Amino acid sequence: MKLPWADRTMKNGKKIVKYFKSYQVPAAILKRYQLSNYDRRISLKLPVKTCWGSSAICLNSLQVNQLAIELTITELSRNQTVRIEDDIKSIVLDDEFWEDVDNLLKVLNELVIGISMFESDTPSLSKVLDWYHNQLESPVYVFDVAGNNIKNIIEKRWKRIYHPVMEVVHLLDPSFHGRHLTSDSMNKISLFIQKYYSDNAVIIWTQILNYKEKNRVFANKLAWEIAGKIDPVTWWYGNFSDSAPELTQVAKKVLSILTSSAASERNWSAFAYIHDKKRNQLNADRVLKLVYIYSNYKLQMPRETPEWKVFTNELDKNTSLNRGNIDNKTQVLEESEESEDSDYEDEHLLNSSSESEEDNFNNIYDIPAKWNNVELLEYLKVWGNIISVMVKKQKKYKTVKCKLEIMYAFSTWEKDRLWIALLGPITVRWFPAAWFFYECKEKEQFQAVIMNLPDTMTASALFLKENLTNFINSLCIKTFKEVKNLDGQRKMIAYFET
Repeated sequence: MKLPWADRTMKNGKKIVKYFKSYQVPAAILKRYQLSNYDRRISLKLPVKTCWGSSAICLNSLQVNQLAIELTITELSRNQTVRIEDDIKSIVLDDEFWEDVDNLLKVLNELVIGISMFESDTPSLSKVLDWYHNQLESPVYVFDVAGNNIKNIIEKRWKRIYHPVMEVVHLLDPSFHGRHLTSDSMNKISLFIQKYYSDNAVIIWTQILNYKEKNRVFANKLAWEIAGKIDPVTWWYGNFSDSAPELTQVAKKVLSILTSSAASERNWSAFAYIHDKKRNQLNADRVLKLVYIYSNYKLQMPRETPEWKVFTNELDKNTSLNRGNIDNKTQVLEESEESEDSDYEDEHLLNSSSESEEDNFNNIYDIPAKWNNVELLEYLKVWGNIISVMVKKQKKYKTVKCKLEIMYAFSTWEKDRLWIALLGPITVRWFPAAWFFYECKEKEQFQAVIMNLPDTMTASALFLKENLTNFINSLCIKTFKEVKNLDGQRKMIAYFET
């Protein structure tokens, strides 16, 4: 952001979000205050550099959580065991910061509304002039010097993007009828008509003047009553395609102009989704047919419905690479390139013929992303006979959904229903695959913290059989985590099933 106050506000907002996302104790306290004040948890969002909307979403998440954030920082300030950064404390407790958040959020909301409208698939060029004048008259920008700076930026940008066709289409859209035209606008429109419609310029200009004054064929009261209630192109064809065919053709062309290339870019994304490296031998005709089906089906069906998920599942399944067998009892799917927030409802396991009723399904977390499939399989074989494995690659870690027959040597974890286990040289969390991720988090809500751990009490030592029996199982601990504080002291967080 070019304005210093806007850039400063966004940077301070991101500092707060990153602080709560980086430290577990402040995040837990924030969640407690959210539940007590809002009766629900409202997550904090980080912005994306190339998306104005994400900046507005980030500031909105801060504004909604303002009370919970302030209460959390106040409690942490009184707690000597948890270190809080001085700049975070000064930002959160500064009333001027929250005022800047409120002002910047109002500005971004106005801009996001305009950007969303102009990047839609529906032609909206006639609304550009109306939106520009509304911004100049908007009370949103009335605050100290920064508001005037924003208006100056909008005016400079308008001079860069202005084209006479914007005034032409604003005039020919019956819902606006040129309400924001200036004294010089008609002169610009006449020059536009002479330049692009020189053959019928006199006829078209005569019809424009009659249209502007609602004279002669344009004096139809019923036609003007439905203006704004139907599509403007339909309005022109339905009312004046016979009585003013020249101006109707002009209106059809200018009213069909899109304001940006966003629609084309979305179309390219659809092509990239269909014609990717996994299906690089498709011919052009088949690609066009698949994109046609995909795009039209998506328009008819909301994205989050079960039918849409089934449709995309089948499409992904049919466009995936051929799966190869690792051995006669194991089949591995290629690593998914989906984001961290995706789940396994969109995936399909491959089962071998040796499947039995005693097979177990588990989700395994905290596996390093640098492990390859062969290395992963070697470690999993220690647990039992592998039936199938599905890997989802995230940023630093992999999540594995596996189906296996537990061996006797690993039966202690299975029998005691522990949520943590040794996988090669590391400890991982594992849960039944029937549990959703949020269910796993809900079951870990009850926690206990053990401070000042002795040097002999390490994660590897706790996995010894006698310690599992005498310490972990006796206290009904399901999983634990070893944490090192900033001062170098270690502590252990134990999780109990709710």
